[in-house]
Formats: sequence, structure tokens, C-alpha cells
Amino acid sequence: MDRDLNVAINIRNMGLIKIGRGTPEFTSLEIEALLEMVTRVNKTRGSLP
Repeated sequence: MDRDLNVAINIRNMGLIKIGRGTPEFTSLEIEALLEMVTRVNKTRGSLP
């Protein structure tokens, strides 16, 4: 799977979990790690903060 697509899917799923509409598949530790990863990717690519 393309990395950008994978990140987009993960961000979408985290957003749905945060608003209570997703499946609670991720622990808070996993979500924190994903958010840190997305932040690093965005900083290296110069994308939105």
C-alpha cells in the first residue's frame, strides 16, 4: 500500500475514534505513536502542520 494512502487511512481512523464513531482498535499509545509519525512526515515534506 502506498505510504501516503496508508497515513491518510490511519489519520481518518484516528479522527473517527476520537469523535467516537470508529472502532476502538488502537490503544492511546498506538494513536500517540501514529500522530508523532505523521508530524515527522509532515515536517520532512513541508506539508501542513
